[in-house]
Formats: sequence, structure tokens, C-alpha cells
Amino acid sequence: MQFKNIIIIFCVLASAGCKEDKDPALIRQLISTTFDRPGSKVQAHPIVVVNQYAIVDWTQDVKAGRALLALRDGKWTLLLCGGQAVKDTMILIQSGVPGITSVHLVNQLAAAESSLSTDQVQRFDGFGSVVHFYGTSSHHTHQ
Repeated sequence: MQFKNIIIIFCVLASAGCKEDKDPALIRQLISTTFDRPGSKVQAHPIVVVNQYAIVDWTQDVKAGRALLALRDGKWTLLLCGGQAVKDTMILIQSGVPGITSVHLVNQLAAAESSLSTDQVQRFDGFGSVVHFYGTSSHHTHQ
């Protein structure tokens, strides 16, 4: 019994990762440095993080959507931007997110968005087609 408890504690600690790397401020910074333009700042909220992946709801002027990020070598990296598709676990899995992690991300996003207005959620949903970044974090503009 005691050995089983040690294994459980080890697994929890190993999956927890480094809290500093999962800081939402680092995610906001990546979104900001990638998409901010003079006079047009991106607002990133809410942000949900599960294991080495995050989904960010963002708005910039009249545009809005969601971004999927991965923590790689201690740095957050953009994988894709999209709308309602980012809430689809199959899209997340196809983008490299492990199955159970994708389920937790989508569930946590739903919980985080539950405090938002229907209009806000519809704005995030309405981004349109999925734009893949293939792990880049250089400057891009939203389509």
C-alpha cells in the first residue's frame, strides 16, 4: 500500500511540471509579442493550461478567436489559431495534444467560458478556418 502511494505522489509531481513555465503571464506575453500591432493590442482571457498545452481566448479590435499553445523546451509555442474548432478534441489530438489532455483542455475551457456572455463566446467561435503555425512564435497577423 505504501509503495502505491509513493508511485501516485511521484506521478502527480512529475505531471505537475514547473509552475513558472505554466504561468499565464508568459502565455499572454507570447500572444502579445506575436500579434500586437501599434494601436491594436491583443487581450488574452481566459487562459486554460493542462499539462504542456494551453488554450487562450483572445480579442483584438473586432477580431476574436482561440489559440492552442504547447510548452516545448521550457517555452510556449503557438500551434494554431481558430474558432469553434479549437473546442473539438479531435482537432486538438490531430495537432499533437494527447487524448486525455485534449478532453481536460476542452472541459476547462468550457468552465472558464461559462462566466462569459453568449456574445463573447460566439465571437471566439467565429474566427473561421484553423491557421496552423507549426511551432513558430514569430510575428503574425490574424487572418
